[in-house]
Amino acid sequence: MRYTKALFLKFVMVTVVIGVVFSLFFGVNFGDIFITSLILTTFAFAVDVFFLPRIGNVMATVGDFVVAFFGIWVLGGYFFEGVLPLVTTSFIAAIIITIGEAIYHRYLRNHVFVNEDYPTFSRPSSTANLQTETSEELDPDIKNKQK
Repeated sequence: MRYTKALFLKFVMVTVVIGVVFSLFFGVNFGDIFITSLILTTFAFAVDVFFLPRIGNVMATVGDFVVAFFGIWVLGGYFFEGVLPLVTTSFIAAIIITIGEAIYHRYLRNHVFVNEDYPTFSRPSSTANLQTETSEELDPDIKNKQK
């Protein structure tokens, strides 16, 4: 249920941003906006679920900007009809989505990934306990070599 609610919140956020940027300013059909939002949200949510706990909020937000920009640009080329500055509007929508993603990642960390540790780049990604064995001898066969 936590993942379903998080997916729905992300879908609403992406749909509202793409709807405002493309529908109000360029008159793009809501059906095209809905399909674009659905595809983009599904892919971006999968990326968030798998990578956010591993790479942290900042890198995941940068990744979400890249996914949003190229996703809207490519999907907009297929679905949006008419003459519109697709690269510029995709960039503007991606910036707004990225701002929302920073807040959304905080929601995911507090409500969805409750018991997961957030690593940073200063810590190793493996949490295995490693031990080192030491001894006073540098060469264990030194006594046998002297004979």
